[in-house]
Amino acid sequence: MLLEISPLWDFFSAHKNNQQPLVLATIVKTTGSTYKKQGAMMLINEVLKTCGLLSGGCLEADIAEHAESVFSDGVAKLLEYDLSDDAMFSLGAGCEGSIWVLLQLLNPQQSYQPFQSLDPSQSMTADLFIQYRGETDCLGHYVLQGEKHNGSTGAATQQLLQEQVEMFSQIRIKPPPSVCIAGAGEDANPVYNMMRHMYWHGTIMDHRIGLLERMEVSGCWHTHPVRFHDQVLQIQNDHYYDAAVIMSHNIERDAAYLRYFYAKGTAYIGLLGPMQRRDKVLQKAGFTLQQLQGRLSAPMGLPLGGRLPEHIALSVTADIQQHFNKAL
Repeated sequence: MLLEISPLWDFFSAHKNNQQPLVLATIVKTTGSTYKKQGAMMLINEVLKTCGLLSGGCLEADIAEHAESVFSDGVAKLLEYDLSDDAMFSLGAGCEGSIWVLLQLLNPQQSYQPFQSLDPSQSMTADLFIQYRGETDCLGHYVLQGEKHNGSTGAATQQLLQEQVEMFSQIRIKPPPSVCIAGAGEDANPVYNMMRHMYWHGTIMDHRIGLLERMEVSGCWHTHPVRFHDQVLQIQNDHYYDAAVIMSHNIERDAAYLRYFYAKGTAYIGLLGPMQRRDKVLQKAGFTLQQLQGRLSAPMGLPLGGRLPEHIALSVTADIQQHFNKAL
């Protein structure tokens, strides 16, 4: 869920820093086939500019118009859209389900909650409960429950959640995927850029400090120097990665990286290069394909075609995205 919030965060931060109000539109319930599911969010500013999608583009303008009254009186509003009506807005949405969208005001007086607590730079796991049924003045009240992140509109809301959970929409908050690129050569740049645009969090590691210093990473990406001793990776980093891309262009170092990510339990380990090279790395690492139990993608990347580094970066990123989608 934090992954879907990431594209909204710059828009949100710019308005919050200027103490400008926003309306948060959240899908709190769906039935049948819908473009977006429960928990999807969109932001609307005072001139009705939107950021994010709650449909394929057919509902956003109408939702923004309804946001005018929320800006005017501060009262939350629940909207229902039957997407099975092909004639809706004369656009023919074509879906077979319905969605319920809650509009609520975000402003400095209430510290822009609950959206402010959903900072995608934090690797948090929590459950956000948003009230969408009951008295109008209670719509939008929330409870955030997590190991490290908690908050609520107040004790009355927490009590109501315990007694009548059906009045709330439960949204599971999960951290964005964490990816490691092992190797900071020139071809690592397009891989990093592609993954950054996917809003994944990540680390680029290498023993060559000069190459790391040339990498211009930003946001939730970092560089991390490592060392090798007797073909063993030495690293001051106990971080777990959901996926790793090994591309140091050295068989011994690739083998050391492979042993490290295998021991850390990384679910997807991609290895750059053809099958003949893969077999040499496996032999050097002391592994067989059977031992890796499907965790190794080598040669990594979907067969999309193309020879440029950018083409390879696209195929690698697409392969990992497919893995993440299957793991859901």
